[in-house]
Amino acid sequence: MFQGRFQHHADAITVLGILGVMSVLLFHWKVPPITDLLPHLNQVQAFWWALKRADGLYQINWFAPNTFYYYILLLLCLVMPLLVAGKALWLGILALQMGGLLRLGRKLEAPYPLLLLALVLSFNLNFYWGFGNFLIAWSLFLWYVQMEDLSIYLKSFLTILIVWSHVFFILPLAVWQSLQWRRKKGTQRNPSEWISLAAVTVWFAIWMALDFGPKSSGTIAYNYSLADRLSLVWLRASVQGSLQGWPEMVMAIVLVGVLVLPPLMEEATFKSQFQRRIYLVGAALLLVGLVSPDKGMNTVRASQRWIPLAFQAMVLATPRPTRLWWQRLYQLAVSTVAVCFLVATVLAWSRFQSEDASGLQEATADIPTNSRVLTLDFIGFGSIFLTRAVMHAGDLAQVEKGAIPNSTFADNPAAFVRFARKRAYTQLLEWYPNQLRLSDLEQSDVALIGGPWKVQDEASHLGNLHPFRPINDGKYWHAYQIIK
Repeated sequence: MFQGRFQHHADAITVLGILGVMSVLLFHWKVPPITDLLPHLNQVQAFWWALKRADGLYQINWFAPNTFYYYILLLLCLVMPLLVAGKALWLGILALQMGGLLRLGRKLEAPYPLLLLALVLSFNLNFYWGFGNFLIAWSLFLWYVQMEDLSIYLKSFLTILIVWSHVFFILPLAVWQSLQWRRKKGTQRNPSEWISLAAVTVWFAIWMALDFGPKSSGTIAYNYSLADRLSLVWLRASVQGSLQGWPEMVMAIVLVGVLVLPPLMEEATFKSQFQRRIYLVGAALLLVGLVSPDKGMNTVRASQRWIPLAFQAMVLATPRPTRLWWQRLYQLAVSTVAVCFLVATVLAWSRFQSEDASGLQEATADIPTNSRVLTLDFIGFGSIFLTRAVMHAGDLAQVEKGAIPNSTFADNPAAFVRFARKRAYTQLLEWYPNQLRLSDLEQSDVALIGGPWKVQDEASHLGNLHPFRPINDGKYWHAYQIIK
């Protein structure tokens, strides 16, 4: 009794502690290492531009899927600065997800180390790449599977919110609905439970056929074979795929051990049908990650983004050891690795500010208002994160200076706000800055270049670039005026 009550409080204190640390990390520095955060803010900036100006630069894609994220952001920026609103939203996404994991862990009677491990898995490639719409859908889904007594109307409303957040979640919703349908075998089943899911599926199909499909130039690509995906290297890059170095490899090994060792060491079994269903949902998501394409249309990391979600569900629902000595060793190892990973996360954020993002705030301040900005990220993946954390640095100029970067989400035909006309910049320049052409410089006013001094010196020779301030200060980011 005492142990259960102690864990009950320890669980909540852990969630609040992690959120407290993350709030400090998010708000202490101007630019967090969340790759797509700035492009998301850029979309909101473009939304207001499209409403207030009649220049026809942008058009709003009102009925596009995956846009619930932006409507929340629009509401937040009515009461706070846009950059603060973006950080607040991400803190809210973490709180919603961790709250769902906490409640699910208690319902499954998961021991504290497994809950801690599931919480730490929140800092994965979805978080660091900035797939906010995807994570809102996952967070809502975590709550959805625990609300079995909701009326059909509330379930339908929550289904719409989940799919509005990200259409990919039609799949896990269908898996869960099928498991629930099977559970009711021998009792009266209500076919109306499928109506909301069928309705949003039809809506998405119509949108694909009439809007996105004719405009998209994206392709489906498999970059990894099934053999590659069964390797520890791919697993490490997919389970979290965020921090460079050894912490994630250790985490991947521990996760495999958590799922595999108890059934091997003893006859570990599921304690309830609910536990079994959650585990099966995780296994289904893992299977989706193993067989789905790496890039689908304009969606990157289409396969890997499922893996951390699968492991969060499976870790909480996995059968646990029952022998006392084995329990203690098992829980000590898991807790130690999880705590070490949290410490490594804090240190990585600090390094990111002093290295990869150094000089970005000053460089953005040098950029003239309403200028056309050419962003060249020669830092690449860097030595800290695996997610190209500063590739969208130019979007900060739009958020703070009203500038127009050479590459934004508005170039994507599936975007919430998109350019009315296609632009002539070199495609994929944000990924491959070495493909820079003189035509890119000619249609820009300012070059925002990131990288060591030697790289910046080489890039400046491609055009007549004049730095706004001295560049031998050891910082990675500088702004250059393009002299024409």
